[in-house]
Amino acid sequence: MRTLLAFLCLTVALAVGCARSSPHRDRDANEIVWIEEGIVHDDAVIDLGYRIPAKGLRSIDPVAKITRNGTPVVDALVFNVLVAANGADVIGEERATAYEESSDSAYYAQGVLDVPQDASQCTVRFRVVLPDGAVSWTRDVLVKLM
Repeated sequence: MRTLLAFLCLTVALAVGCARSSPHRDRDANEIVWIEEGIVHDDAVIDLGYRIPAKGLRSIDPVAKITRNGTPVVDALVFNVLVAANGADVIGEERATAYEESSDSAYYAQGVLDVPQDASQCTVRFRVVLPDGAVSWTRDVLVKLM
């Protein structure tokens, strides 16, 4: 009986917490929100975005899609980190991403970043090293959370 009561309390608490207003509330956990698309760098086209991991709304999973001549670039190195509003200070450590491929898309992700509790937006710095490039390319993108 105690277990059932505890389960009911947890279910109600989760339902109330999940009902709060958020622009991400109606999104699937793996849905990608593209912020910048069609960026051209060294004959590659780069799209940058994020997805909200299933673990909660205070984390984001930055996503980068890289193609050349319409073909996915599979051996690039992609990193991400949160950046403070001043654009100079980083929050946390840079995270490496992993290449993911599905039947309809291919991209770099899984570098989940924890967002400060009081933040209504954050800046993600992407760093990309293309397979034949010796120099890394960076781009800061603003992610609005509320």
